[in-house]
Amino acid sequence: MESKKKRYTFFIKLFIALATIVAVVFCAYLAIDKLVVRNLTSKFDILNFNTKLENMPSRSQLEIVHYILEHINEDVYQKDLERALNLRRATISGILGTMEKNGFIERTIDDKDTRVKKITLSNKAL
Repeated sequence: MESKKKRYTFFIKLFIALATIVAVVFCAYLAIDKLVVRNLTSKFDILNFNTKLENMPSRSQLEIVHYILEHINEDVYQKDLERALNLRRATISGILGTMEKNGFIERTIDDKDTRVKKITLSNKAL
């Protein structure tokens, strides 16, 4: 039984390591700045397999980072991300909430329209 548990743990850790590698390749494919990739992936200790699966950036999170970087000189709002990624409001809201909780983005109230919030990358993500 102990042997089975060890094998299961090994495969989970292997999966996490492979998912991190795929995330890095995906970032490179999207031509995201190397510094941002390094900051995102440095949160995960691949060699010691100390990564928690729930803290891994998802594909959608990486796409959001990419979109914000592409529009760095513009104000980015949730509605922009909904259109660009073709996702519903509730889906984007959940993803942004997770990213904000993990410290990768900041949401600030717009000066002109208090109903909307500007989305920017935090210093942690940069």
